Parts: sequence; structure tokens; C-alpha cells
Amino acid sequence: MTSRETITKERALEVVLAAEAAWNRRDLGALREIYTEDLTYFSNWGGENNGPRTITGRQAYLLRLAGLRDTSDIDIKLVSFSLSGNLARANFAFTWRDPGSRMTHRATSRNVIVFSGDRICRLEVYQDAAAMITFAALLKGRQQPGPK
Repeated sequence: MTSRETITKERALEVVLAAEAAWNRRDLGALREIYTEDLTYFSNWGGENNGPRTITGRQAYLLRLAGLRDTSDIDIKLVSFSLSGNLARANFAFTWRDPGSRMTHRATSRNVIVFSGDRICRLEVYQDAAAMITFAALLKGRQQPGPK
């Protein structure tokens, strides 16, 4: 399949479900095969001053995922999916648990996924930024030593 061909809905869904399964297994090698080398990842939070964040390149994105894998327990589940051409819209439910404190945050994310051939070349993730920032701050506060 060339990048100019339109991916079928069945194949696109298969790729997204494979990404979900690979993440839930914490299998970064399998995730590597799902994304193009020139992947662009965008999130509406988590960047400088908790603004938007963009990560360019599959390797940089996988390094970010490795950090999450090693410090958090996050599971995702696809709840809806649609495809128009090479652009998919997907909603995921996720649970973010902190292994140390066992604090948990449950939420959803809206995702825009762009395919090149049958690999993902762009992933945009939109979450409730205020809630995510608050939960991350709570976790960070639990990791810092208290006053002396």
C-alpha cells in the first residue's frame, strides 16, 4: 500500500486496536511497527508551562512512552472509531494509576489519527488538560519530600 492509497476502515481499526493492545502489554517494540519513522505526536497539554506538546519522530515518541511505562500504570480502551480517507477519529477511555500511591485518574481522550499507508504518521491527543495537569501535580507532590 502506498501512502496515496486510502486505508480501509477494517485495516485502520486493526492498526488502532493493535496499538491499544501493544500499549496495554507495554510492548514498545510492537508499537514501533505501528508508527512511521517521521511520526508527529501532538497533545493539548504536557508541554512547556503545561501548554501543548509536540514530539517529532518515532524514536522520540517511543522514548516518551518508555518513561510513562516505567513510572505509571496507564491502560487504554477504544470506545469509538470512524475513518474518512486516511484520517481517523477515535475516543479512548483510560485509567492512569500511580504505582506508588495507588492514586487513580479515569478519563477519556479524543484522538485524531492520520495514516500513511497502514502506519500512523500523525497522532493528536486531546484530553481534559486541567484535570490531567491537576492529577500530574498531585502525583508530583506525593513524590517530593515533606517539609523538615
